[in-house]
Amino acid sequence: MVALEQRKSEDTRTLGEIFFFLANELEDITFRHSMQIILEAMLASIGEIFNVSDAQMNAFMDDFVMRLPAYLQESLLKLQPAA
Repeated sequence: MVALEQRKSEDTRTLGEIFFFLANELEDITFRHSMQIILEAMLASIGEIFNVSDAQMNAFMDDFVMRLPAYLQESLLKLQPAA
């Protein structure tokens, strides 16, 4: 027991509960959420810089999504709200 207590007091990796309190506070961002953030930023930039219409933006998004691998297409389809 003495050796265990000595290791706890000397080893900075054994912060115990403090580490878990800090780690639990930080939520991992999901892949879908990160893709949504990137796509929303990209679409906002395209709309602002190129002044495209909604029809052009929809055509661009359809073409863009069709060029992605199937697993990314499925992930993006899950992000769309139900119509």
